[in-house]
Amino acid sequence: MTKRERVILVLMCLAVVYGAYALFFSSPPKGTSKSAGSRSSEINKLITELSVGLTKEGPTATDNYIIEKAESKWVKDPFFDKKISVVKEKEKVPKVEAEMEAEKEVEVLPEVTFSYSGYLQMGDRKIAIIDGMEYKTGEEIGPGGFIIRAIYPNRIVVGIKGKEEEITVPLVEEVL
Repeated sequence: MTKRERVILVLMCLAVVYGAYALFFSSPPKGTSKSAGSRSSEINKLITELSVGLTKEGPTATDNYIIEKAESKWVKDPFFDKKISVVKEKEKVPKVEAEMEAEKEVEVLPEVTFSYSGYLQMGDRKIAIIDGMEYKTGEEIGPGGFIIRAIYPNRIVVGIKGKEEEITVPLVEEVL
């Protein structure tokens, strides 16, 4: 048995002995000598006072507004935005066309609608968990033409099939 194991075993024994002492031999803390009947009567009195106070005052206009807003359907989650869109300017056009057009043309890349939610590494093999599915570098993500170019613990680099543009998608850790 190593020294570490002995220390853990001694501490465990001390904890068991103290627990047995506290359970069987120690006296209850001072100030807790009230009977269960008086405690329940105090709790009932508090409950009746609170219920009478709530019925007297009633909800205010602000309370009603907050309740109404909380019950309505949220259009957008204020805490989390899963969708990431990227806008990239087109390459500069020749001067002749540039003079004819007053505004710059903007090419909108397809919208990223997936969520990178997990990372696994087994030896040299890296796996990204996207929308609950496992993907390796070079695999295509769904029908949108997105291809995984690189996988990192905190982000993935996604490219579009046939194009050189790259999009970085951060890791999203959802709290259940």
